Amino acid sequence: MRNALWFIIGGIVLALAFALRSPYLAYAAYAFLLLVGIAHFSSWAWLSGLDCQRTVDRATVHQGESITVDVAVENRRGWPIPWLYVEDLHPADFARAGDNARLAVLMPGRSLRFQYTLTCPRRGYHRIGPLLMESGDLFGLQRRFVTGKRQDYVSVLPTVAYIETFTIAARRPQGPVRITNRIYDFAVALAGLEARGLVERASCPEDRRGQFAVLTAGPERAILVGQERQRRLYAFSPHDAISHESTVEREA
Repeated sequence: MRNALWFIIGGIVLALAFALRSPYLAYAAYAFLLLVGIAHFSSWAWLSGLDCQRTVDRATVHQGESITVDVAVENRRGWPIPWLYVEDLHPADFARAGDNARLAVLMPGRSLRFQYTLTCPRRGYHRIGPLLMESGDLFGLQRRFVTGKRQDYVSVLPTVAYIETFTIAARRPQGPVRITNRIYDFAVALAGLEARGLVERASCPEDRRGQFAVLTAGPERAILVGQERQRRLYAFSPHDAISHESTVEREA
């Protein structure tokens, strides 16, 4: 857009020179258009002959380790480049030792090399590059940017922490748990038997908060009552009920 603006200005001045029939103004317009044309061609030609290479010593590192990056820019054209600014991009939070940018004059067939070191502070898959190259004409009318095609990546692994001792946690890390508040003083099933007069409560001699259920009637009557309650709770089939009754009789 800026290049077109300079050509438009030169064309307007040239048209004004013809309208005024001024040869000096026409010569000035021709000289200005020639200058803009040379600046446009030179800024394009200088960057078109650049070749960049990057070498990273390691592609996989651990967190906190460092990598070394080597960058080389070569001028493959037959004309010199009056000024060239190159900068190799990298993650902003990576600590750098050395310069990753350089300003130089590059002659035909010569190379520009620089090296720097990066410290990787965080894990992940990080990009190194691209290489940014900037140049322009000698008159300051044109400035062009171009980026290198190659981009390198480095994998940063997390830090490995070695455990010297390992102890399996207990089921109760805070020690034995003792009941302080009881939701029910007596089990629901035993409370029903107590209401029928089949069992009665008795305190535990070892633990004052515990209670026993003591049979008041004969064992057979308590077993029959328990069988009837289990039939209602679990809905045994006739075959399962017979098997269950035989098992209870053997245990009794």
